[in-house]
Formats: sequence, C-alpha cells, structure tokens
Amino acid sequence: MNAAIAFLVSMLGQTLYILLLLGAALGLLVGSMLLVDSQRVLRWNAYLNRWISTGESSRVLDQSRDLKRIVYRRHRLAGLVLLAVALYTLDVLVFNFQTRALVHHFRDLANPATLQLFVDGARLFLIVGNAPPTTTTFGGVSFPFNMTAPLPARLCRPPPRW
Repeated sequence: MNAAIAFLVSMLGQTLYILLLLGAALGLLVGSMLLVDSQRVLRWNAYLNRWISTGESSRVLDQSRDLKRIVYRRHRLAGLVLLAVALYTLDVLVFNFQTRALVHHFRDLANPATLQLFVDGARLFLIVGNAPPTTTTFGGVSFPFNMTAPLPARLCRPPPRW
C-alpha cells in the first residue's frame, strides 16, 4: 500500500510542479505586458472577465431523448450487441479475472483470508448480476432479456389465454 501512495504522491507532485511552473510563467508574461502595454492587458481582462452562463448548455443536456424508436427499428442489432457484451463480460469474470493479484495488492487493508472471501463474493455477485432480472416470456417459458432481445417484440408477448 505504501508503494501505491508513494506513486500517487510522486505523480501528483509532478503535476503540481508543472501547474505551478505554468502559472509562474503566465504571471511573468502578464506582468511584463502590464509594464509594456497596459491597455492591451486591460482589454484582455475586460474580454475574459465576463459571465459565462452554463444554463444553455445544461438545458441542451437535460432534454430527454426517446430511444424506443431507434431500438425498436434495430431490435436485432441491439439484442446482438447486448448478448455479445453480456457474453464478453461473463467470459472476463469467469475465466480471466485473477483474484490473487487483487488480494495481494490490498493485503495491508485486512486479513488476506477475509479479503479473499470478499473479492470472491464480489466476483460471484458480478457474475450473477450479469444476467439482468428483466425476463420475458416466449412460448410460456421465461428467458432473460439478453436472450430474447434479437427477437421481434411481437414474438415476446405472453401466449394467449384460451
């Protein structure tokens, strides 16, 4: 853990040093410009010292967008993308996720056995949570949404009651 903190401190230290260096250079530039051509600096100050309203940009970002038409128009493609992402996630979580390296990295935080149980539990939680709880019926059988998304919506309706 000390190595990670030392790495962060060194990286943040370099970033802070660069920012201070750039601020000092900008201060020297503005100070020398004030001595040479103060009217230009005052015009820059008047131009830069204005109110910038974020209301317009937040209004544009807060508008709701209806995605139903896009998804319904290309439901097979959306379903295949969902299925591919779900299968890739399951592959990574089941076969390629190494818990030992994670436990070794955080060994100073807790007992390694307890940490191993916690990491394995979180991994299993992610694996089980990968299949969404949303299910749909197809021919009277319940399937996860990922498996039925490539099908048209009319085939995913519940069977008629006789």
